[in-house]
Amino acid sequence: MYKNMFIIILILLCTCLGVETYFLNDALEVQEETIEYVNDLYESEKANIKTVVAEPNVYIVANKYYGVDMVLLQAIERHESSNYTSDLYKNNKNTWGAKNSDGSFKTFDSYDESTMELARCLKYGYIKYGLDTIEEIATVYCPDDVDEWVKDVKMLYEEISGIYY
Repeated sequence: MYKNMFIIILILLCTCLGVETYFLNDALEVQEETIEYVNDLYESEKANIKTVVAEPNVYIVANKYYGVDMVLLQAIERHESSNYTSDLYKNNKNTWGAKNSDGSFKTFDSYDESTMELARCLKYGYIKYGLDTIEEIATVYCPDDVDEWVKDVKMLYEEISGIYY
């Protein structure tokens, strides 16, 4: 259903904007590869965890509401949750290691809530101040481990999207 809706919206946008069809074909190919990847990930991981990834819709909502790259959200969540296998992910529905003001880890009611909190934090803690690349975010997010974090998140970004960052 989401795939068909995505295709229809993409066709309408491309038609309205006069985008050539070869761009559309490339976008559809990337979308199909991403859907296949998520389906494969789900099949390989569903025995280990109850919910592998938040509803795909949450990434669209986060992008529309906060303007945060959907793939970046997923890449950060996969990295921070050890590919959706960490105890924090499973027990607290905490997809990225969010903490309370006292330093303890937050517990969320849903994975979607955690994803939206990550999008909010990225928007108002980084992007608002001009930190909008993986490298720039890393300098504040994990100043002691910038190179490793950037390498891992970029690799996941590329793996999810099929696009080199």
